[in-house]
Amino acid sequence: LVGSFIQTQKFSVQKALERRFRVFLTHGSDYHQLLMSLLGGLLHDVVRAARLTGNLVGDEYRIPLRSLEERAREHEISDLKSFLDSPLFVNSGYTLAPGGSYIMAQAV
Repeated sequence: LVGSFIQTQKFSVQKALERRFRVFLTHGSDYHQLLMSLLGGLLHDVVRAARLTGNLVGDEYRIPLRSLEERAREHEISDLKSFLDSPLFVNSGYTLAPGGSYIMAQAV
């Protein structure tokens, strides 16, 4: 309903309304897809850093959970629990390390 109202407005008003009502326009699954994309970017950064420093040991990498939290905050997402429990996260080969401070991932 909010989305169709916004589409009927002029372009400049549309953009302002989209920013204002972003929370109502984005669904939970969209958040999970965004977080998965952010996590993939972090994995890419970790693998690249390991290659550059010569610390390439095996094919499992640790991504600090704090890094994902910081990237999520940039997109105004504060709750990662539902994402970390989601089938999307688990089925993508990621696991939360014991203690919960790292995400373990297999490099592709």
